[in-house]
Amino acid sequence: MLKSRSISAPRALFSTKQYATEGRDIPLTKNWSETWCTLSAEFDNVLPEILNMEIRSDDIFVVTFIKCGTTWMQEATWLLMNNLDFERCKQVHVWERSPFLDNHGFNVGAPNAIEFCKTAPSPRVIKTHMPANLLPLEIWKKNVKIIYVARNCKDVIVSAYHFTKNLGSWKGANLEEFAEDFINNEIMYTCFWSHIVDFWKMRNESFLFFTTYEEMKRDLPGVLQKLCGFLQRPQLTAAEMENMLNHLSFENMKGNDQTNITALMREQVPTISNDFQFMRRGIVGSFKDELTPKLQRKIDNWSRNFLAQHDLKEEDIFGKLFKFRIGWENNIILKFNSKKKMLQSRAIDTPRAYMASKQYATEGSDIPLKKNWSETWCTLTIGFDEVLPQILNMEVRDDDVFIVTFIKCGTTWMQETAWLLMNNLDFEKSKKLHIWERSPFVDHRGLQPDLPDIVELCKNLPSPRVLKTHLPANLLPFDIWKKKTKIIYVARNCKDVVVSSYHFLKNLGSWSGDNLDDFAEDFMNNETMYTCFWTHIVDFWKMRNEPNIFFTTYEEMKGDLGKVIEKLCKFLERPQLTKEEMENILNHLSFENMKGNNQTNLTDTIKGQVPSAKEEFQFMRRGIVGSFKDELSPALQKKIDDWSREYLAKHGLTEEDIFGKL
Repeated sequence: MLKSRSISAPRALFSTKQYATEGRDIPLTKNWSETWCTLSAEFDNVLPEILNMEIRSDDIFVVTFIKCGTTWMQEATWLLMNNLDFERCKQVHVWERSPFLDNHGFNVGAPNAIEFCKTAPSPRVIKTHMPANLLPLEIWKKNVKIIYVARNCKDVIVSAYHFTKNLGSWKGANLEEFAEDFINNEIMYTCFWSHIVDFWKMRNESFLFFTTYEEMKRDLPGVLQKLCGFLQRPQLTAAEMENMLNHLSFENMKGNDQTNITALMREQVPTISNDFQFMRRGIVGSFKDELTPKLQRKIDNWSRNFLAQHDLKEEDIFGKLFKFRIGWENNIILKFNSKKKMLQSRAIDTPRAYMASKQYATEGSDIPLKKNWSETWCTLTIGFDEVLPQILNMEVRDDDVFIVTFIKCGTTWMQETAWLLMNNLDFEKSKKLHIWERSPFVDHRGLQPDLPDIVELCKNLPSPRVLKTHLPANLLPFDIWKKKTKIIYVARNCKDVVVSSYHFLKNLGSWSGDNLDDFAEDFMNNETMYTCFWTHIVDFWKMRNEPNIFFTTYEEMKGDLGKVIEKLCKFLERPQLTKEEMENILNHLSFENMKGNNQTNLTDTIKGQVPSAKEEFQFMRRGIVGSFKDELSPALQKKIDDWSREYLAKHGLTEEDIFGKL
């Protein structure tokens, strides 16, 4: 028996009702939540048809809540059931190959999908967003195969907000209002958690394949091979898998008019806006760019309370969200010249980072010095999708000087030193002109997308340019390695970097964890910006004897800056300083004077530019060696030391080899 009740959903475009079924003879009903599903009132006519639909024994249902990777799984399943017929996929619309069962409940003018299904050849791959208790009743009698895809709640809310608002089916003002309606079950197909939990409880049934969007992003090849087993299809060969992954990549799915139905929906739906996108970003953790911390907590608390009623946590369903290192999408994403040097990227999840993140690397056997570099990835914000190709293709001048460091390793200190040596100790200019104006931060726009194009600004700088970057060796401009441009590299001991980065990023508002222990965990797991830390240093350490590389350490600069400056003069082919000049530069470069100089201490500048920066934020904090001893517990010191020792041992190194006796 179908039940319905009217509800008020003032921000919905259509009149809305909630539906449920009752009846003791419905198979598996004991596993289902006693909750209702919110739909448009048009389902008064459509739901009886769906519930009584005639099911074939070889049907396959792809079931999801909205915006959970439905089309992705539809396409994957259809291909597996149709001998990887990529040509047909590119010629016939996905909804024609795999009908959307409940479409005419929303789109009243659409053809009756159930009638359409009657003429579809077997095996049919049918899509629906219906919860378990509103699926065709014959499914439970015939144990028809169901593939269910779940997705983390906060990403669903953000994706559903953009989808429904730009579709014109929700007329609220902002994400806060949408999240409120979502939590209150006033959005189509809610209650969200009931939808997922009902299938989660049935996950061990032989006819049900339960997976998550996050698992598909993490390891699509593994999901596909398991899906082959579930669908009783042959396992894919290496070549077939490569073709499948290429076809199913987000970029190719979005670029295929037969799967990305943005244009089709714009024709069919009069209320749709020009901003509507059927496929938008396709990443895990994108909610971090749009949900405020307060709204994230509200959603988390709601989720926690609902799931506790079922003795569940999000982790039970999704595993350790945002903890995977390797995504299947580490295929080539961008090509940027005729020699096929390539930038690779893969999505990762960094739950305590303020912005969504990716990992990047380069590939290409003809890249100079590549043999010296580690085969590891660099964690950055997704803003680097646009910025990295520019940087890698940047035109480098023969007399450029690059200051390269991991973050919080004395970058500004060395910038100021090198700039002064290259500009005849012009202390007056250095006190009047901002350090970033004199010595631009090349990768800054990747972290702060609203900034001007730094690479373009660099083109207008007079030579010799002193340029700052935190990028690792494999993401520096390729011209550097061809022209043997001068690089000054500064390393710093790991534990001081962990502590300094913690205060910097937390007070900047770009890391949202609770304490140093959490931060150290993220740092070692390569979930903070510019990690992996040791790879960054070791790659330059291995190149320290190259004539264009000057390798030093923060500790060496603190121990005897005068001596470092003398060696630097020689490296930069500048005259050695007189005694008076040395006194003046050492005075200018003292921590107290650098911190007291608004042109080098950028605390106020950053607070003015970054809305999330806290009052406690300091661009320069203590500037001493060994400050970690005041803040890291002995247990955490040991944990970091063990991690460092294990990593460096793979390269036949110890910390002492790089830093001497700290």
